[in-house]
Amino acid sequence: MSENPKLINFDTAPPIQVVQYDDMIRKFVPGYDAIFQLALAHFQVVLASTPASLLIVGAGSGKELITFGQADPTWTLTGVDPSAHMLSIARQKIAQYNLAERVTLHQGFVEELLATTEFDAATCILVMHFLPDNGAKLALLSNIAARLKVGAPLVLVDIFGGRSFVKELEPTWIRHGEQMGLAVEAMQKLGRAQDEFYPIQEERTLELFKQAGFANPTRFYTALFYGGWIVTKARQEQEYSKVES
Repeated sequence: MSENPKLINFDTAPPIQVVQYDDMIRKFVPGYDAIFQLALAHFQVVLASTPASLLIVGAGSGKELITFGQADPTWTLTGVDPSAHMLSIARQKIAQYNLAERVTLHQGFVEELLATTEFDAATCILVMHFLPDNGAKLALLSNIAARLKVGAPLVLVDIFGGRSFVKELEPTWIRHGEQMGLAVEAMQKLGRAQDEFYPIQEERTLELFKQAGFANPTRFYTALFYGGWIVTKARQEQEYSKVES
């Protein structure tokens, strides 16, 4: 199954205007900047500051591309995102930070990248909740795994816990956004947009990791209904049977 069903579109009907995205997401996702700081710290440890190629799934406006690109001049990055508008913002930042020689952008989906490409690490941050659990989530993870070297880390952050869990914590999330300077009306609008997301329980996330060929899951980040995991592409003897998608 394809990883790209027709869902929320950041070009035609964005839940957040792309020009406001960087400012707003930092305010409504608790600990947003810490996600990238921790991901960078992990990559610096496991990649040992050697030349490495990183796959950034859902590159959006370029947060990972700039954070990782500035941190190590030996790393090359490939950013994948279906939104032309978001990638246009990323391109401006890439030029601003003189990273064009080390960053490649692909408008589209992971499944469109050459399967022979093997990356040393990958991120998939605040992406998977856009996909229904009808094979699309598994397809995304499987397509990432197929393009990673054995033992390569994946950092994934997602909304998790199921719809009822998200709804239960939504008033606290709205109040947090207000405390960070966002209008209650803006938070309520974002809450309505979340009704079109597809959060799943952590147990299901771990199951999908196994089915896609990842091992050694560690939850490194939790903030309300946002969770982050680090996994590695399994070695041959660790691989799990994949389900049909």
